[in-house]
Amino acid sequence: MGSSPRMATPWQHPKTGNFYFRRAVPEALRSAIGKREIKVSLHTSNPGEAKQRFAAEAARCEALFARASAGQVTPERALELAEAWRHRIRDDDWNLIWDFVDAQQHEPGCDPEDALLLPGDWLKDVERSGDLSRIAWAAHTIMTPKERAALNDQGRRRLGRAIATVARDHIDNAIPATDAHHAALWAERNKANMTISEMHDFWIDDCNPGKKTITEWTKAKNRFVEIFGDVKVSGATRTHAQQFRAALRKLPKNPKKDIAKLPALEQIEEIEGKNHPLLKPATINKSLLWLKRMLNLAVDNGIIESNPADRVSQVDKVAAEDKRLPYSTDDLNLIFGSVLFGGAPPQGRIRHPSLLTFEHSRWLPILGLFQGARLTELGQLHRADVRKELGIHYLAITTLSDEDEAEVVIVGGEKSLKTRNAVRMVPLHPIVLELGFLDYVQGLKSRHLFPALNHTSNQGPTGKFSSYWAPFTRSLGVTSERKSFHSFRHCFRNQADMMPELVRLTLMGRSRKDVYGSRPALPELEKWSDKVEYPDLDLDLVRAYFRGSKES
Repeated sequence: MGSSPRMATPWQHPKTGNFYFRRAVPEALRSAIGKREIKVSLHTSNPGEAKQRFAAEAARCEALFARASAGQVTPERALELAEAWRHRIRDDDWNLIWDFVDAQQHEPGCDPEDALLLPGDWLKDVERSGDLSRIAWAAHTIMTPKERAALNDQGRRRLGRAIATVARDHIDNAIPATDAHHAALWAERNKANMTISEMHDFWIDDCNPGKKTITEWTKAKNRFVEIFGDVKVSGATRTHAQQFRAALRKLPKNPKKDIAKLPALEQIEEIEGKNHPLLKPATINKSLLWLKRMLNLAVDNGIIESNPADRVSQVDKVAAEDKRLPYSTDDLNLIFGSVLFGGAPPQGRIRHPSLLTFEHSRWLPILGLFQGARLTELGQLHRADVRKELGIHYLAITTLSDEDEAEVVIVGGEKSLKTRNAVRMVPLHPIVLELGFLDYVQGLKSRHLFPALNHTSNQGPTGKFSSYWAPFTRSLGVTSERKSFHSFRHCFRNQADMMPELVRLTLMGRSRKDVYGSRPALPELEKWSDKVEYPDLDLDLVRAYFRGSKES
């Protein structure tokens, strides 16, 4: 193993003056040690003492690296294990070889020379699929106990790559290359043997979903496999879906690390009777949606005839939505008369004071209250989404340039929407215009309407802001824990009750099921949007703040 970069002398902290031992952990050992760097205080600011203690820490560090590297699978050892595996192929390993053939996605009857990719291309294909770590488990019976205990991610990749190469060599040299034989392979290893995990991998490759959806649905897949095992898709039943839903209802929300590392069923046992917060209905429904989507893919590909989870109902979200209360007039006056807009700071500590430094912390609440849009919709807007048509300024909340081509949230892409009905034109409210929103937009240099939000986060641009907002407002004096940023939307919904139903649903991007008629025209939307008002709302401080911003 090559030597890693190190600091030959103690490192002195520029502020405290204390000396430290610092050493980068070699990349091959990071998964075993769990750190990228060893950093230990030498508990002295004296250079002479620091040098003596540095030598002792360096020795301890070398010993740690030696223990971590003991038994590691080197490239040479990986080849030895793969060759040993070749001579001790078990039934399961034969199936693994047929999986490699299936992975090439060729049909029976193709030319023999086209039935498999070239060795180099084939190995890259397997590496891209993420199967190398799984393949490595094939050699576990050949490895020594010490090697098994010390096997890290890099070792698994080395071993998987070596076994994959040996398997390919076996296919090339031991299996007759005939059309009939390849057809027999497909008959023997047909799609009916595909497991739920393999279907999940197929979905990622075939549908190219967004990062956030992959993260959420992979978590759902892992929970399903932990509860039922990696069942064959053809063996999935309605009972699986019902029991999955029942188990999800008992799983903890945001468990501590010692609980989170447990399998799903053990997590349920660990928190039973402890009044631990449970998964939200929305999270449960996303997991059920994952299962239904996997089984629908199986139907589409002829693996099963019908989806057994189709008629398994989702968890009712209405109760969860009802727990979110609208802000009262007092709440709104607290927020819009607060330190956020130059008012007096509260008596106690302000939670998440970083919100005070960003302009989006001021415009998002105003837009939420007067436009009725969801926080995620506002956060993902671009500067070009503020438009003018027929003399009317409006927000174009849309995923594509052509509104009629909009996609729903689970497809890939930078912008996303909750429902198809969320594609809409929302006229800007007179108060939003009065406060200088158009001046704010014209002064932007970024393509994003709120550039300080994290637009590359897997949680979405407003993920962190959303988690900060409720604690921040409670420090201002909003006491109810049933109020969040979504409460602005509830306020708007209450004011919109006087509108014709089709207008209200269009402005809010709600489902128009059982409501007939064409989408209202922009002037009609503006007429009703302008009527939204909050009679006892005091915006004097807000007006003064934005007036001062213009003058400065």
